[in-house]
Amino acid sequence: MTDPIIEAQAEVARRNLEKLYAITFFDLASTPTTIHDFRRHTLQLGHSISSIAHRNEGKSAMMAGNGYGLAIGHYLLLAHPKTALTAIYLVTGCRYFHSPRDRWQIDTDFVPQSSLTPTTLDAIDAALVSHGLPKG
Repeated sequence: MTDPIIEAQAEVARRNLEKLYAITFFDLASTPTTIHDFRRHTLQLGHSISSIAHRNEGKSAMMAGNGYGLAIGHYLLLAHPKTALTAIYLVTGCRYFHSPRDRWQIDTDFVPQSSLTPTTLDAIDAALVSHGLPKG
């Protein structure tokens, strides 16, 4: 014989875990792709990257900068300093500072264009075209 109060509490806990699971493990493919273009010719006032520390032979980087809107799962477009190529990074960690409030530090992973989904490539191409640049 079980206690009805314990059963009710267990049911509430089970439902809460199901909700948490649904929120935590949502389908990334169904969410819109967010692109932040940090190449020099497209920067907006108040948006900048002030430092980049590459790690793992360039496969990841820690970056610091200013501007609102960055979040885990977003993509960054950066200009290669010596060529006309665009490097793509995926934000894997994001922390905004208390003061100034738009100051951030992010962890990123380099993303080879060959590994991107067609939807993400289309979003990046749209970002390029919106600035009058040729597609990827």
